[in-house]
Amino acid sequence: MDQKSNSFIVYIRHEALASSEEIILDYLDKHEKIIVGTIKSICHFKSDYDYKKTIKGLVTRGLISHLPNAKGKNSAYHKVKTLS
Repeated sequence: MDQKSNSFIVYIRHEALASSEEIILDYLDKHEKIIVGTIKSICHFKSDYDYKKTIKGLVTRGLISHLPNAKGKNSAYHKVKTLS
């Protein structure tokens, strides 16, 4: 931080921001499931289209799947277990 006579300058180190997909997958590493409300909150989506597009991409690639009995605002997803 540099101080001037009537102002100051703050330097903020740049760090790469995580993508929405990475945020969701990181959350699912720590939690069993994620609901739509949480997805919207932690990813700061502005529209339903944005979160649906991200979720669809993760589902299509087989990284997450929809929990069958969770519908509407309680829709939930979980990480797909991989065979090692």
